[in-house]
Amino acid sequence: MNVIDFLDSLPEREGEVVSYGDDIDKTNDLLFSEISKSKKEAILLSWIKRSQPCMLGRIAASNNKNLKLKVFVIDEDDVAQGISHLETYLQMCRKTWKQACAKGESDAVLYFLT
Repeated sequence: MNVIDFLDSLPEREGEVVSYGDDIDKTNDLLFSEISKSKKEAILLSWIKRSQPCMLGRIAASNNKNLKLKVFVIDEDDVAQGISHLETYLQMCRKTWKQACAKGESDAVLYFLT
């Protein structure tokens, strides 16, 4: 089964209002109305800095205490291009992150599927 078929097979909650909290609802509204990956990354990092339950996540998103977090966004366009594109893109993300780690520019990575 390819990625698109798998995602299409997941149950939908049409018409059902599901809230994960005001902060997450507002952040989701911003994330899913944005097209730019870099803007989505900034929106996500902003939420992590303020609302992430894990203190280490908050610190890393803020680049404090010498902890740095790198975010990679996987969007609908990436998924629509199929598994081969996703494999290539994720390998590129991994290589980019490992290079950043080697330079001391990142300590953790977050892959975010929008």
